[in-house]
Amino acid sequence: MCGKFLPNEVDGKIYYVLQAIDAFKMGYKPMLLATESELDELLFHPFFIRHKHLYLFFHSEAHKRGFLKKTKGIPWNSLEFERILGLCLGMPPKAVDLYIRVKALGVAGKFEKMEELIKKRIGISFAGITCVCHVEDLVENAHWFWERYDFPELMQYPLEVWSKSDFHFVNYGDTTKLKEIQKEILEGEWRGS
Repeated sequence: MCGKFLPNEVDGKIYYVLQAIDAFKMGYKPMLLATESELDELLFHPFFIRHKHLYLFFHSEAHKRGFLKKTKGIPWNSLEFERILGLCLGMPPKAVDLYIRVKALGVAGKFEKMEELIKKRIGISFAGITCVCHVEDLVENAHWFWERYDFPELMQYPLEVWSKSDFHFVNYGDTTKLKEIQKEILEGEWRGS
């Protein structure tokens, strides 16, 4: 097993998961958001932007220039910037949309509506890219990951799905398992629900 994949055990079975920094260094993750504590592993990488305590790493100067062009004149703390950032980091568009909706509700002081959406969020991760999405978008987002990051060597590693205290791994392309998990979450049958 490649050392870039960390083992996780669920229900007595070992699953190997690709970490974000390694996914970026291996070329799967399109861009990486890192903190100062992660810099030692990335010092070799010449294409980055620093903003306060965050660093954005790119695969090439052209990628970096493209990002700067997309975000020119947009404040780093704006919803528009965060939408562009999420998409450039390789997250599914529907997951980015949910993140922006939740954040916009908080900014607008609509905390009840924000909490309603937060209650329906689940975590998903594939190819070193981790995000949250609405439980009703689980299958669509998983398929988006599998189509976008369609590298034969990644197909042997599972998609991670979690909600509160429950955690599952889903084999590449296993829509049946995804739908079962989605149904369990929606019906409140996961341990953490």
